[in-house]
Amino acid sequence: MDVVIERCAGIDIGKKTMAVTIRAPGQGKRRRQETRTFGTMTGEVLALRDWLLAEGVQVAAMEATSDYWKPVFYLLEDVSECWLLNAHHLKAVPGRKTDVKDSEWIARACQVFCVSGQDRWVRGRRGAGRGRPGRGR
Repeated sequence: MDVVIERCAGIDIGKKTMAVTIRAPGQGKRRRQETRTFGTMTGEVLALRDWLLAEGVQVAAMEATSDYWKPVFYLLEDVSECWLLNAHHLKAVPGRKTDVKDSEWIARACQVFCVSGQDRWVRGRRGAGRGRPGRGR
């Protein structure tokens, strides 16, 4: 497949750690891939942010269950385009069993843009419409 996004990151977010894989141009026509693990506390998310800036990442695609994605998304959205991917659809892909493999797969899917519009979210949709209808604040 042809590379559409030159520099991208795949992030699999858990409660205490997140696995991050960056895919960027390497020597010749090969792609360079690097994976690191970060904690989810603010200082480590800021270290991740600095790493993504240094690597020139254009898109950060992330997957998380529950609300663990929120602080990461909000701290990264001003340095790169952020996509929140539908975890249900990602888990349907067979053969991936670890956070590192998940982050690698997310990065590969992101770089060739094989994530449909229904499977990704960009700020504004997730969490919208929650609460009880008809109740004023």
